[in-house]
Amino acid sequence: VLPLHPSLEAHLNELASVDKAQVYLSSSLAEKRIGGKTGLSETFKKIMNRAGIDCQTAEGNGSKRFSALSFHSFRHKFISTLANNNTPTDVRMQLVGHSSEEIHGNYTHLALQTLKKEIMKIPSLS
Repeated sequence: VLPLHPSLEAHLNELASVDKAQVYLSSSLAEKRIGGKTGLSETFKKIMNRAGIDCQTAEGNGSKRFSALSFHSFRHKFISTLANNNTPTDVRMQLVGHSSEEIHGNYTHLALQTLKKEIMKIPSLS
């Protein structure tokens, strides 16, 4: 059991009031496979393109291309937002289902403001 943000809970309650057996947040993405040309990630890129949002696609190693803005980037943003607001690591890991701190660390991107605030905690040397 995980808590929901009140805004998301209200939205889900609105969807539930439609009284359909299966109501999705995004019905066009609900039953997509993750990979492949018709999978979740590629479908999300098409939605972003139609909305006029640049996915910031770049070359990876070999022939693979990566998008800085992808469906998966929501996971990075969620974890990083929590980290930048001082949510303890164990709580963040539980919310996203990570069991390894090593993997979890790859998703945590601290803002420059957060880093500066932490540096200011070091006592003066004079």
